[in-house]
Amino acid sequence: MSTIPAGSSSTIPIANQLVYAVTNVYNQFNFKLSVDGSKYKLWCHIYLDICKGAKVCGYITGKSKPNGAEDEDWEALDLRRMLQLQDQFRNTKKGAYTITKFCHTLKNLADALADVESPITENELVMQILRQLPASYHNIVNVITVPSRFLPF
Repeated sequence: MSTIPAGSSSTIPIANQLVYAVTNVYNQFNFKLSVDGSKYKLWCHIYLDICKGAKVCGYITGKSKPNGAEDEDWEALDLRRMLQLQDQFRNTKKGAYTITKFCHTLKNLADALADVESPITENELVMQILRQLPASYHNIVNVITVPSRFLPF
């Protein structure tokens, strides 16, 4: 990974900043994707531009493979990201979320963990959702967790 020499007046961001921009891409948009997909093309275009600027398109498409001394930097970033995602996954509570939004949030975290090679099984996902539900959901939790009828996500 390249860095800017000390004392340089260059405004080119260092690699860690570029990776941060790509992993926090949600913050780069002033609109949200909708279920109907009406903003998908615009989102895709902006995301690809961010990835090109960070020089990671080849890693996303699979054309490039990490190799050499820089691998440790990438692995360290993935490890920090994995720990953050695991913490979020274990500590996200339903709170004011709708049940649908809460389930989607935990599913997205599970998918992100799979991306950094720390997959969550479907049973772990369901159990985490059930553990974080408030007391008002305990009756349904008892129905869902009957061993002979354990429901998948």
